[in-house]
Order: sequence, then C-alpha cells, then structure tokens
Amino acid sequence: MNLSRSAFWWRFNLVIAVLIGIVYTLSFYPGQDWGGDYSQYIHHAANLIEGKHYSDTGYIISDISEFVGPAAYPPVFPFLLAPVYAITGLDFEALKLVSLIPFCLALLLLPALFKAKVPFAYCSVIIVLVGANPFFWEYSNRVMSDFTFMLFTYLSLFLMQRNVDAQSGGNQTTKGATACNGLLLGITMYLAFGSREIGIVLPLCILTYDLIWRRRLSLLTIISWLTFATLAYAQHTLLQANFTPQPIQHNLAALAAQFSAPAASSHLAFINLDPASILDRILRYRWALNEFLPAQHNAFFSGLNTLLFNGAIVLGIAGFFIAMIRKVTVLEIFVGGYIAVLLIFGSPTYPRYLLPLVPLGIYYVFICIDAVFDRIHSPTLRNTALGTALALVFISYGNGIANQPFTNQDMGITHPDAQAMFEFVRNHTDPDDTIVFVKPRTMALLTNRQSIGLLRMPDPGPELINRFFDAAEADYLVDMNLNVWARPLTHSDLPSERFQRVFRNEFFAVYQYRHADE
Repeated sequence: MNLSRSAFWWRFNLVIAVLIGIVYTLSFYPGQDWGGDYSQYIHHAANLIEGKHYSDTGYIISDISEFVGPAAYPPVFPFLLAPVYAITGLDFEALKLVSLIPFCLALLLLPALFKAKVPFAYCSVIIVLVGANPFFWEYSNRVMSDFTFMLFTYLSLFLMQRNVDAQSGGNQTTKGATACNGLLLGITMYLAFGSREIGIVLPLCILTYDLIWRRRLSLLTIISWLTFATLAYAQHTLLQANFTPQPIQHNLAALAAQFSAPAASSHLAFINLDPASILDRILRYRWALNEFLPAQHNAFFSGLNTLLFNGAIVLGIAGFFIAMIRKVTVLEIFVGGYIAVLLIFGSPTYPRYLLPLVPLGIYYVFICIDAVFDRIHSPTLRNTALGTALALVFISYGNGIANQPFTNQDMGITHPDAQAMFEFVRNHTDPDDTIVFVKPRTMALLTNRQSIGLLRMPDPGPELINRFFDAAEADYLVDMNLNVWARPLTHSDLPSERFQRVFRNEFFAVYQYRHADE
C-alpha cells in the first residue's frame, strides 16, 4: 500500500475513533451502578490527591465476610483518575472520560496490530464493529479500568510485533537501541498489569515467542522482563499495607478459623485447575460472550443474533487456527494465554473480562473469510457476502442500541433513596464507626466510614451475627434488596435483639448495633 493511501486510512480511522468518543460521551448517563470496583478505584485516586496512603480506603477485608475485591487495586487507573478527581471531585460523568479516552486510543491501535494480515479497510470495519457494539457502548457508562487495560495491552503487543518483525527481517539494531526498546516494552507491559493483574500474560507472550522461534532469550526480552519485574515489585510493595486495626484483624481471623473453607482474600485464591471446573467455565464464558450479541424478546432479532453469534464463533475459531498454521505470532500467544488464565481463574465469568478479546476475535473472523474467498477467486461474491453480513450486524446493533439499559442507572447509587441513606450515614454516625453493607467499598467512598461486607454464611442466625459485629467492632448494618440494581426492600427484620432500626425508606434500612459491653 502506498504512503498516501496508508495515510488516508489512518486519518479515516482517527475520524471514526473521535466520532465514537463523541457519541459515547453524549450518551453518558448520570450516576453509577452498584458494582463496587469503581468505588475503590476512585477512593485510591482521592487518596493520591489528598495525601493519604494509597491503600487507606476504609474497606475492611476478612475471611468471614463476602469477598468483593482485594484490599487494594493496581495503581495505574487511579493515577489516571487522580487529576480529574482533583478538578471535578466525585463527578461521575467527568470520571467516565478517563475510561473512554483509552478506549478510543485502543481502537486506533487495532490497524497497527492487524494490518500485516488483513487489508486496511478491514481494520476500519473492525473499529466500527467494536465501537458500535451495544455492550461496549453501555460499558462506557462505568468508571472501570478495563479500557485502560485494553490500551496498554494493545500497545505492548504492537511493540512486541514491531520489534520481532524488525529482528526477523534482518534489520540490525545496536544494543543500546534494543535496550531502549526493551525498557519501553517493559514499561507498557507493566502499565497493562498495573491496570488489571491479568496483564501478567504479556511478559509470558514475549518469552514464549522467543522460546518458539529463537530457542533462547533475546536481549529485548531480558530487559523488558527486568523492567516489568522491577515495576511489578514496586507495586506489590505499595499494596501491602493493611489499615484495619490489629485487634479487629485478630478477632475476625479467630472467628473465621472456626469455620471451614475461608473466604478468598486475594485474586490468587480463585485459581482452580480442576478439569470439571475448567469445562464449566468454558460454557459460562460462551454465555458471557453472548452478551455482545444478546438474545432479544423479539423473535426476529433473537434469531438474527443467534445466527450472527454462532457464525462469528465458528469463523473466529477457524481464523485463529488458520493464523496459527501460517505462523504463530504474539497475538496468537496472547489470545491463548489470556483465555487460559480466564479458565483457571475461578472468579465470576463476567463479560467484561472478554472485552480485550472481542476485537481480536473479529480480526480472526476476517482472516477466515479472506482464506475462504482466496480459494474461490470471486471478488463480487466476497463483497456481496461481506456487505450482507455487515448489514445484518448493524441491524442487530441498531436494535441493541435502541434498547440500551442506561436508565437502569436511575436505580444505582444516585437513586434518591440511596442518596438519603448515604446522607443519613454521613450525618448521623460517628467518623470512626464501621458500617456493614453488601457493597462495603461503595459505602466507604460515599460516607468516609470504615465498611465491611456481609457475613458469607447463608442464614447465619442472630448469635453468629452478634459475634461477627463484635469481632469487627461494627456499629451499623445497612440492609438493601440488591439484584444488580436496587430493588424495593419489602421485608427487613431486626438481625438480633441487639439491633435497633434508626432509618428506613422504600429501598434501605439502617440498624444500629449495641455491643455487649454497652
């Protein structure tokens, strides 16, 4: 492709990415869901601005309470949030931009990753297919690190490709230039890992590539690994602090020791190599992937989405193996490694974990289509088939966008009853009180109180509830009916005789706990 044609496509892709960013921004909806992860990211960012320790969020983690997240998250995304938080405070629409901008930049990196195997026009189509997908669109309304992870993952893969292509092409580089390239690659790999810990796959990609094609470690790989390891160790040191008072830690640990199967305290506790579990997760992720083309109540669109989804799965898998047969690149190694981690990591099979794979999956669909039509030698048939398929996809997208569930966020943390509950906690509890709540990180962020999750035992009974509150030195329980979004709290009883109801509205109840020595 000549330079002027290449420049045209780069400009065209830039326009597409900017338009996607504008449309996403205009569709930002006030508020946030009850997910909880965003609370911790924002709290970390607030600590950076306010001069507090990064990990001092007020979130108490315990073996006996529900695991909703680690004691601290990696720092890259909070560092990006911090300047915006310093200017706007807790303005969710402004903070959502910090997620959106990396997404648009990640889209611009796709042609750099794919242009060696598919035409530039296909790369532009992939950008549009990803940017117009209703799930990506809806997900942009959340303050989350996934798009930041996508950006630095794709940037790392691009740098890997560029360096290995240069070396395999016989281009001679000085040791100094190789060292600089390795340093840059190590930094970008860390930035992905520092956004989401599954980024650990990236240094394994360059290592695996060396072992497959060189049978030895290159200088680039060694320096990138050393850089990555240094930054990852610094992150590990940063995240080690525990701000829960020692007596509370001891009491909760003693209570948890009386019960078998302690709850997870970190993401590593979720690793499960049982074959039955892996098979179950394959099936679960198949349904999670379906969220990108979900079934509809309308029979026509439900059938259309099922056809498109299953067709894309078959073509994508075939395209992946076609690419593997031609030559294993860092892209195939990344896809295989990323999927392997998802399958052995026993956390909930959320669709968001698949976000980085979707553009790559579409890329493999196009590789398969190209391979098929290269044998048929009929450009007219190729263009007709592609045009028809894309028309059907955009019909499906249009229906999905028309039914976007943005208004669900009315039932999130900005719901009037939720705001009334948070205001009560802020104004009628002491700053050193501890609140027990199903979403402790959200409570900690929005009330500046210590918070711990609910007991993980089903129907624990009054005696165990009292022991838990005594061990945690907890002062209040907030009850709500949560099913992704807030639902009316139609039934809420006193957990034990030591509790007194001090607040009630349609969605929430607050109970004050009286300790035995009071």
